[in-house]
Amino acid sequence: MGHTVPMGGGAKLITPGDPEQVFRVESNIGRGSYGSVYNAVRHSDQRPVAVKLLNIGETKASRDALDHEIEALKMCSSPFIVAFEGAYLEREQRILWIAMERCFCSCLDAMQTRAAPLSEGEIRMICASALSALEYLHDKLRFVHRDVKASNLLLTRDGRCKLCDLGVAAELGPGGARAHATRAARPVPRASRASRGRRARPAHAAQVSAAR
Repeated sequence: MGHTVPMGGGAKLITPGDPEQVFRVESNIGRGSYGSVYNAVRHSDQRPVAVKLLNIGETKASRDALDHEIEALKMCSSPFIVAFEGAYLEREQRILWIAMERCFCSCLDAMQTRAAPLSEGEIRMICASALSALEYLHDKLRFVHRDVKASNLLLTRDGRCKLCDLGVAAELGPGGARAHATRAARPVPRASRASRGRRARPAHAAQVSAAR
């Protein structure tokens, strides 16, 4: 069972089950500094998801960092942040699968595909959504995202924008001091059998209101 594999102090954060049996991986979406993301379908309900594959690493620090990222994702419940769909361990390869809501494309993809900048209305919607996501992270969870960029702002097929990737988020301690930062995992190539910050500023609430 996936939940019996030790992973820092957060084995309880891992969803039971073999990810290669839970999901059917379809295609690569992209590769970043800390892992690769794939389109996939969950067998149980044919739900389309995106899965990020990360190497757990050998050190306690790297495992604790991944625990922190999963915990942050599980805590999020906002229409402006990509929904968490579970975290699974591939026992033999020591690879973590993080399943998330699947979106259509990133803002960066949209601009590159049509070789043109976004319209003023599109920019307004994206900025308002991003600021709403940041407001939620700052006020409700006491997190600073620290990596807001076009490739981490995802667009859905019905025209909404959602913030993704809490991998380098930092938790704010008392008085706004950064208490903990994530992201110590190593990047991982596709190697599975399935398919082998800064301190939060009080002014951000006014910025959200102005953007809407």
